[in-house]
Amino acid sequence: MVGAVFLCTLCGCTEPEVEPKPEAPSMTQTLRSFDAPGADLTPDNVAEAINTLIERNTVLELLGIEAQVLDTLGDVDSAESDGQQKAGAQKAGELRTVEQPIELGNEGFIRVSRICNGWGDEPSPDPSHGVMRLVVPFTDTRLDPVVWAFFDNCQFVNNGTELLIGRGSEGKIGDLRFSAGNNTALSDLTSVPLTFELDLAYTTIDNDGIRDTKAAQLEFRIDPSSGGVPEILLPVNGGALVAQFGGTGVFIRAANGDWNCDLEVGQCNAGDESFSF
Repeated sequence: MVGAVFLCTLCGCTEPEVEPKPEAPSMTQTLRSFDAPGADLTPDNVAEAINTLIERNTVLELLGIEAQVLDTLGDVDSAESDGQQKAGAQKAGELRTVEQPIELGNEGFIRVSRICNGWGDEPSPDPSHGVMRLVVPFTDTRLDPVVWAFFDNCQFVNNGTELLIGRGSEGKIGDLRFSAGNNTALSDLTSVPLTFELDLAYTTIDNDGIRDTKAAQLEFRIDPSSGGVPEILLPVNGGALVAQFGGTGVFIRAANGDWNCDLEVGQCNAGDESFSF
């Protein structure tokens, strides 16, 4: 999706003016809903829930946004660990900007900008292809609970589909937000559960050059210990369910239990309880 990471440290760069740490967006309600879903699963809402799960899972597979964000943060962690973030350093084809220092310590934040790769047979990073911008707040050597990103007309190809990612409704700070919990190091991001909120616009471009723009507003969680299959938040009846695909069915966590719904036979089971749909 994205190409060159823009980094700069105190090693010879013109020191940027010190900025106060920006106020992070809140993910409290989303995190609570994943931990304790507030809606019951019933015969009346199960079809709606499964259809919403299918729709939202399709969007996640199309975009692949979370992998791109984590890859970028992995590059930052590698550069910081290897001591390669030299002032003004450039590799062939890379462009870098002066950002906050990436050496973690005390309290602060870093900004990471990454040029997007664009479209075509041989995508490559270029400023005309747009940019993804990350804000990464930290305390000592650990991430703060919420990291967020903005997408400025970011062009990339995912699974053969040309995509353009742009700004969302701006109802909250950031077009993507994620939480790794408290006291998580950059190097641990691939081994802990991550909860994401998306609020962005995405455009697909077909072989005839026809564009179709839609909004992606959804919440999901990825836990590496469960194989990385996303759990997706489903708004239902003023509350929320949490669901994910598994085998021939769907696992749904609800206020009235943990349900295993078999799509082939049309039945949901939770302990001794069951119903058909």
